[in-house]
Amino acid sequence: SIKCGHTELYFSNKYLANRPLKKYPIEVLLNNKKIIVSKSETAKIPIGSELISINGIIVAEIISQLKPFISSDGTHDNGRNYWLSQNFFNLFDEMLSSETGICIEYVLENKVTQATLLPTFGSKEKSIRPLLSLTFSKEEEQLIAKLKINTFDQVALKKQKIYFKKFLHKAFREINTKQVKKLIIDLRDNTGGTDLNAIELYSYITSKSFKFYETLSIRKGSKRSLGFPHALFFPVKKHDNHQNLLYTGHKGLNFISPKKIAYNGKLEILINGGTMSAASHFVAKCHNNFRATIIGNTTSGLYTHSNSGFHIYKKLPNTGLQLFIPAIKYELYLPNKFSPQSGISPHIFKPDIPLVKRQKVN
Repeated sequence: SIKCGHTELYFSNKYLANRPLKKYPIEVLLNNKKIIVSKSETAKIPIGSELISINGIIVAEIISQLKPFISSDGTHDNGRNYWLSQNFFNLFDEMLSSETGICIEYVLENKVTQATLLPTFGSKEKSIRPLLSLTFSKEEEQLIAKLKINTFDQVALKKQKIYFKKFLHKAFREINTKQVKKLIIDLRDNTGGTDLNAIELYSYITSKSFKFYETLSIRKGSKRSLGFPHALFFPVKKHDNHQNLLYTGHKGLNFISPKKIAYNGKLEILINGGTMSAASHFVAKCHNNFRATIIGNTTSGLYTHSNSGFHIYKKLPNTGLQLFIPAIKYELYLPNKFSPQSGISPHIFKPDIPLVKRQKVN
């Protein structure tokens, strides 16, 4: 209801440890208020099918009932649509269904069909994906570099023994050495993380000194609720008469020089509904400074600001539900033009997942 993607209410640890983990043999995409099958491991429901109802509940009603359970920035639905696609059957099971299986009514090529799907049960699969990668290809005899960044989260990067600054320095040194003509930075599904890493990346694609943030503010009560060491080492000054303080110790509040090996050539950035927080901050800077062609689907993160940074954690005493409240309001430094308070719209629109026609399943 408060429309903040960083304010989250999670299940209790006890519930998470004991709930059965279900997996259905299809995945779906919310596309123009329709639920379309994007992946299928069963011939019962082919790829490209449009779901009409599940367990007798029409799709429009399912969508309207599930969306309020999804945190997202602002009044737009970009983030909610994305996360609904990513977690559709989990949300359906948790909020609307107590059945073991689901009865799906779908339409394909003007033919309406019903099918019953049973889930498989088991432990959650731990798939390890590379968080950062740099690849090269040729396009009309010109060398193209693609930099895929799945997260800016320093904790996740360290778990894979990745040092972000070292990776970027090596990557851009190679990009310059090979005289790359076009760089593609893929930030699809990047939900953010450590904003200092986003700032570091920006210093490699600009030729001018830049300032990342206009202001970072925090409430007095929020500062008192921060745990060690933030409550001690957190430089602030009085801002206004509404108990707001300015956080003054962030690097992004100062002008930062570009790297000596910064890339100044043609730049494209790929985004989708999973691009938010620090990732959307980076995209907003590129968009506002006319630095890149933005391609994909509108971000879930807002153009102008976000509430994030340090989080206040509260465990609700009766239920064990876990509440995370962001403590800082980040307002981006966007000098060049008026910035809408919505998601960042691409220059060239492409859907999150390309849909394909009917596909044979063995």
